Amino acid sequence: MTGRERIMAVLKCQFPDRVPFSPNIGQWFDFHKNNGTLPEELQNCKDELDAMLALGCDIFSRRLGNFVKTVHYEHETVTESLGDGWTRTTIKTPVGSVSDLNKFERGSWTTYTHEHFVKDFERDFPVLKFVIEHSDWAFDSEAFRKVDERVGDAGIVMVPFFQSPIKLLHNWAGQEAATFFMLDYTKECQSLFEVFTAKVVEVAKQAAKSPAQVFCTMDNLDSLFHSPILFRQFALPFYQTLAEIFHSEGKWLFSHACGRLWALRELIAEAGLDGLEGIPHPTIGDLPLPEAKKIHQRFIVNGGMTAHETEINTPDARDLIFAYVRNLFAAMQPLDRFIFSSG
Repeated sequence: MTGRERIMAVLKCQFPDRVPFSPNIGQWFDFHKNNGTLPEELQNCKDELDAMLALGCDIFSRRLGNFVKTVHYEHETVTESLGDGWTRTTIKTPVGSVSDLNKFERGSWTTYTHEHFVKDFERDFPVLKFVIEHSDWAFDSEAFRKVDERVGDAGIVMVPFFQSPIKLLHNWAGQEAATFFMLDYTKECQSLFEVFTAKVVEVAKQAAKSPAQVFCTMDNLDSLFHSPILFRQFALPFYQTLAEIFHSEGKWLFSHACGRLWALRELIAEAGLDGLEGIPHPTIGDLPLPEAKKIHQRFIVNGGMTAHETEINTPDARDLIFAYVRNLFAAMQPLDRFIFSSG
C-alpha cells in the first residue's frame, strides 16, 4: 500500500497492510533547521513535509498549510517588535482597540502569550464582537491543491479548520478568563458564538465540495478547560453542524486533542467527530488509547508518541522504545482505526 492508501484504509475502518506511521515532527524540524542541528540525512530538506517524505512517513498532518483565507475584514492590525523575542499586537476597530503581548522562545521554538487581547469583558469584548461580525473567510482550494500534489501518494493532507467557539474565546481572553466570561456573560458569549458558527458553516460548505478529505478543528480539547457542561452548551452544536456538512459529502472531521479527555468521551461521540488528532495517553493525558478506540464503532485513534517516549535518551533507549511500541500495538489489537502518531 502507499501512504495514501494506508491512511484511507484506516479512515474507512479497514485493515491497512501495517499501522500508519505519522509523527508530527514540525516543531522539532523547525527548531533544528534554524539552529543548524538537523541530522545529516535531513539537512537538505526545506520544510517538515520534505523531512517526512525523506523519512518515509505516512503523511497525515494538520501543519502543512493554511487553507482558510480571510476575504474581508474591517479592523486594523499593528504588530510592534519590542526586542528579545517580544512582540505586541494591537487590533484597532471603530468600537475600541485591544492588544496582546507575546514572546518567542528559541529554546522551545514556541511563542508564548503573556497578555491576551480581552482583559476586561465590558471594555474589550465589543472589539472581538466587531472583528467576528465584520470578517469573512473562504476555503482556498488552490492552496490545498498545491500541498496535496506535493504529498502525492505518501498520505492525506489534514486541513486545519477553524476552532470551536470555546477555543476562539480562549485565544482572545486566555483559558481562565474565557471560562469565567462564559459563566458570567452567557448570553453575550452565546450570541457571538452563533455569529461565528454561521460564518464557519459557510466556509465548511465550500470546503466540503473541494477535493480535501479530512478536516481538523484546532481546539486542544481538554476537559480542564472544556468541561462537559461548557462543551455541551457551547461546542457541541458547532461540532455537530460541521460533522453533518462534511459527512454529507463523504468527508471526515477530527479535532486536535492534546489534553485530558476521559470526561468528554460520550460528548465526543455525540458531537459526530470521526477521531481525535494527537491524543496524549497517560500520564500526560488521562485517556488510554485502547479506551479511546471505544468512543464509537468507527472512531479513529491518532496518537501513541508523547514527550515521555520521544525524550528517552538513555543507553537502552532503543530497547525501551521498541518494548513500548510492541506493548502499545498489542493493546490496540485488532490494528484497525489506529494511526501511530504524536500525542
